[in-house]
Amino acid sequence: MNFGKAVKALKKGHKIARDSWQASGKWLALSTGNTNMPADEFWNKHAKKFAQGNNGEAEVLSYIILKTTDDKIRMGWTANSEEILAEDWLILED
Repeated sequence: MNFGKAVKALKKGHKIARDSWQASGKWLALSTGNTNMPADEFWNKHAKKFAQGNNGEAEVLSYIILKTTDDKIRMGWTANSEEILAEDWLILED
């Protein structure tokens, strides 16, 4: 599947990966935003302070997360040219 179809799958709540990532265990998922996230739910002190001064809340925009090969979660993954042009994207079982 191409990257455009993979992004549509993300938006529907699926995990996706490139076929070439399968052995490494990497995958992507969409973290949906929150329009009214309370200040006390922010873990970053700067975001928390902003939310406190913004009527006690802030809007969090959607972002893509990557499960890395060393079993960590990277927030805010961005595709590179190779990934955008790849045709080996797959939907993974949830």
